[in-house]
Amino acid sequence: MKDLKKKHIIKSFFYSILIFLSFLIQAQDKKFRLEGFIPTSDSSRYATLLAYGGKGVLLDTVEIVNHHFVFEGEISHSCLAQISTEKIRGGLGVWLTNSHIKVKFSLVKYGEHLALLQTSKVEGAQESMDYFAFINQYTEITKNLDSRAQTAQCELIESYIKKYAHSYLSLALLKFSGCNIYKKKAFFEGLADEIKNSTEGISEKMQIERSEAFPVGGIFPDVDIPDINGEKLLLSQAIKGNTIIFFWAAWCGACRVENRELTKHKALISQKSIKVIGVSFDDNVKEWTNAIKKDEIDWCLNLSDLLGTEKNSMYHKLKMASLPYMLLVDKDRKIQAIGYSNILKVIKSF
Repeated sequence: MKDLKKKHIIKSFFYSILIFLSFLIQAQDKKFRLEGFIPTSDSSRYATLLAYGGKGVLLDTVEIVNHHFVFEGEISHSCLAQISTEKIRGGLGVWLTNSHIKVKFSLVKYGEHLALLQTSKVEGAQESMDYFAFINQYTEITKNLDSRAQTAQCELIESYIKKYAHSYLSLALLKFSGCNIYKKKAFFEGLADEIKNSTEGISEKMQIERSEAFPVGGIFPDVDIPDINGEKLLLSQAIKGNTIIFFWAAWCGACRVENRELTKHKALISQKSIKVIGVSFDDNVKEWTNAIKKDEIDWCLNLSDLLGTEKNSMYHKLKMASLPYMLLVDKDRKIQAIGYSNILKVIKSF
C-alpha cells in the first residue's frame, strides 16, 4: 500500500513538472529574440527596432557590439518590423514572430542620397523566412512594369493567402498586391475572421473601400488644402493638366522612400509636363518643412493643413487608412493610375 502511495506521489510530482515545463515553453513562445548582423562597412553604434502591429507600436533601441545586436521582447501577434541605425534607414523589414530569428543585413544604395538596411538572410521562424522569400520574388517580378508582372504578383500573393488564411502575414501581403480591386477584395474575404476583424484587418478593409470609391477612371474629389504659406486653394485650382498627387507624412518611412524615388524621375516628369502636388498629413510644421528639404521635393507644390491624421477630415473622407498614397489624374481630376509603379509606367507611355 505504501509503495502504491509512493508511486502515486512520484507520478503526481512528474505530472506537476510536465505542467510547469508546458507553461514555461508557452511563456517562451510568447517572447521573441531577434539576432542581427550589420555589414562591417557600417560604423553605426545603435540599432532601432520599430514594429507595427497588435495593440500598438513597439520601439526599442540596443547597442551594436562587433556588428551584432539582439532585440528581445513580446508582441501580441506576428507583424512587420523595420530595423534601422542612427546612420541608415530601415528597408523592407523583417517579419517578426514570438520566436528566435537570426537576420543578416546588407547596405543597399538607391542613388547618391539614399541607402537602406535591407535583409539579406533569415533563419528561424517559418513565417519570417516566408516573408523574406516573398520580398525577393516580388522584387524580381516588379523589375518589369507590365501586365504579366502584375499577374505574377497577384498569383504569388493568392497562393500564400489561400494556404494560410489564419496568418497575419497573408493580410500584410495584400498591401503588396498587384491584383485588381475585385480579386483583392475576394482574397480579403477569404481570410479568417480574427484576421479580418483585427486592427490591421479593419485598416486594410478601409483601403479596399477607398480603392472602390476612387478607382482608375473615377473622379477624385475636390478638396480645400492650405499651401506651405497657409494660403488655402481648391485641388481643382492647383491641377493643370496631368498631375501626380501624393499623400504622405514626415514620420512615414515608406513615404520618404517614395519621395526620393519621385525626385529621381524629376527630369522625366518635367519632360512630360506633369505637375506634382504633395499633400502632407503632418501636425508639426518644422518636421514637415525639414522632410521637404531632406527629400528634395521642394520642386513640387506642397500642401498641408497641419492637422495630422486624427483631426483631419480630409484624411477620413479619403479613407486614408495608411500612407503613402499616390495617384495620377488628368485636368478633370479623372484618375489615370494609382500607386508609384503604375504611375511611372503610365507616364513613360505618354
